[in-house]
Amino acid sequence: MIKRTLFFIRNMIFLLIKRNKQIFSLIRLFFSLAIYDLKSAASILFFSTESLASVYKYENNGKKTVKLIDTKKSIEKSKKSLFILGSGPTVNEYTQEEWNRIKENDSWGFNMWFCHHFVPSTYITQALREPTEDKENSFAYNINKMLTSMLEDQKELYMDRDFFIRGDSVNKHEFHKTTFGSRIEKIIEKQVAYYGEIPVSSTSSIAPDILFDKLFKFNFFHIENDIQAIPKFGSTITELITSGLMLGYKEIV
Repeated sequence: MIKRTLFFIRNMIFLLIKRNKQIFSLIRLFFSLAIYDLKSAASILFFSTESLASVYKYENNGKKTVKLIDTKKSIEKSKKSLFILGSGPTVNEYTQEEWNRIKENDSWGFNMWFCHHFVPSTYITQALREPTEDKENSFAYNINKMLTSMLEDQKELYMDRDFFIRGDSVNKHEFHKTTFGSRIEKIIEKQVAYYGEIPVSSTSSIAPDILFDKLFKFNFFHIENDIQAIPKFGSTITELITSGLMLGYKEIV
């Protein structure tokens, strides 16, 4: 507990030095939510701070980070729709005409989308942190190894695609050290960019309408000219919908 607290304080000081506006909003959000559930409010503050600090550290190490305001300008100009592509079996029922329509617009693939023949315009991924000892028998190592193998099979098709890296409250600034992360950086070096998150647990006892209201109130859905944390409610799909809305897509499928 002491070690975790010291880690949080160190990240907080680091972000205050960076003068990121969102850290002050995160503190206000914490006090606003604490009256409903102190544990959930503390969890959101801790993991959001960790995610933001990690992304700044990537930038300090010369890695690319996502500036949402630049992406938003491009999207508003193109007036394209967004298709979010999951890896469920129903995608195999789509007609060629439907795939042609998806191809004409923007598309985001995630998770196991490498399995599919269609190559999205953007791929969103994360890696689970691998243990330093006995990693060959760990769940994280084997998931990362499987994703790496899938990428290797498709690397010629994905070399010119944008890769957004999420989930740094999970991989803790070590994405590039994982089996999957290190291979992505070698294959798709110039198009890899990191972004932060505000992880809200699916087990939070705070009502969703209150969470949304507070996040809106403290401007977490408003895009600034800075590194930002994107609200994530439970699963990846909700985070991608949130991202699409923040970026100004008028239609999300």
